[in-house]
Amino acid sequence: MSKLVKCKSCGKEVAKGSKSCPNCGKDNRNFFMKHKILTAIAILVVLGVIGAAGSGGEDDVVVNDNTSGQVEQSTEQVTEVSAEQTTSKYEVNIDGAGYDEFGMSYTISGILSNNGGDLSYIQITIPLYDADGNKLGTALANCNNLKEGESWKFEAVGFYEGIDRYGEPEIDAF
Repeated sequence: MSKLVKCKSCGKEVAKGSKSCPNCGKDNRNFFMKHKILTAIAILVVLGVIGAAGSGGEDDVVVNDNTSGQVEQSTEQVTEVSAEQTTSKYEVNIDGAGYDEFGMSYTISGILSNNGGDLSYIQITIPLYDADGNKLGTALANCNNLKEGESWKFEAVGFYEGIDRYGEPEIDAF
């Protein structure tokens, strides 16, 4: 047999799963069962808020390119790159770029100033292109625990052959 519960209105015993009291006609369901549409809307709103809070926006970056963005190679043509991106959270000054002495890795060095608050992790990625404008990959560097107002001297490294130029730096941080 099903378990009996007392009606909230008249106090008589009714079956636990019944929608209403057979004696007084009072609806015995809880709020969420009475208002299914409102419950569904509330759940969707909560999920939307959680999704919006979890998605990161574009970070603000200022890039000051102190070099001509040239790659010096004995067998390839040198191309200039202008790296200018204006925002306020970070300021990136690129000091130099080029292959190592063995031609195995391409390093872009510079200084990133953090103006956007304390960070537990920050990463800079810089796209690398060949002479035809094809993207070869990215140069990458990362750092942990960068405080607001601190500067980070980075060396973003990429392991690709035939790099002719680099593009705009992108910053990911949290």
